[in-house]
Amino acid sequence: MKRILVQAGHQRPLQPGHETQTGAPGEVELVTDIQHALVSLLNQDPDFHGIPAPGLLDRNVDVDGALYLHADGLAAPS
Repeated sequence: MKRILVQAGHQRPLQPGHETQTGAPGEVELVTDIQHALVSLLNQDPDFHGIPAPGLLDRNVDVDGALYLHADGLAAPS
């Protein structure tokens, strides 16, 4: 079974040195929704195990692959 880390950017806790990078309004919610969907899909396949991770990555997690989610947005729709 392959262990796949799915990290959602801007999700707390954040990596050291990036604590002020909060993202645009709705960005955290978007990448978190995508993260949950990907982990769910991975876990439905007997060959994979999805491991959700916040913005702060635990270096002790042993995985075979990783997906890093990030979205960019603007505060002003214009």
